[in-house]
Amino acid sequence: EQREQMKLRLEEDQTQRCEQVEEQIQEKIERFKESESTHRTRYNEIKTRLANVVTRLETAGYDVTELKNDLVVLEEKIALLEEKYAAFVTQLEETTNFECGNSQGEFLAALEESKAALEEVKNAALDVKNYYVQTVKPDIIALRELIRQTSKEDSRMLKPSNAPGSLSE
Repeated sequence: EQREQMKLRLEEDQTQRCEQVEEQIQEKIERFKESESTHRTRYNEIKTRLANVVTRLETAGYDVTELKNDLVVLEEKIALLEEKYAAFVTQLEETTNFECGNSQGEFLAALEESKAALEEVKNAALDVKNYYVQTVKPDIIALRELIRQTSKEDSRMLKPSNAPGSLSE
């Protein structure tokens, strides 16, 4: 009988641990969905600002070929980041499909896959940031310098590269 009680207690403990893990995963899913919205808004603002700079400068007669190319690549990198993010959230949600404690390791395997997907998201986000900081920003600075050299008045067309919301903050 004592053995039976111990077995019941172990089962209850396992059930309780499973419920805690499932709750934590659900909280993580919600947090990641909320942060995705924030990041998406921020990246869209960056794309819009860059597109506006390109339009203003092109209208003013400046060669913005590099910035146009930068914008295309930046949009591609952001789209890839969004793909990776969606895949990560999907994989994290899939972990809830397994019955904790009775899935013969499938739950842990799914959890590990979601961790790998999170690493891909982090790498893609870093790629976006690095591209902006190492390519877009220097191209804007170079164009600003060209404008300053040609006309002091036109230099007001470009905002400082440390504008609020830039990736380098």
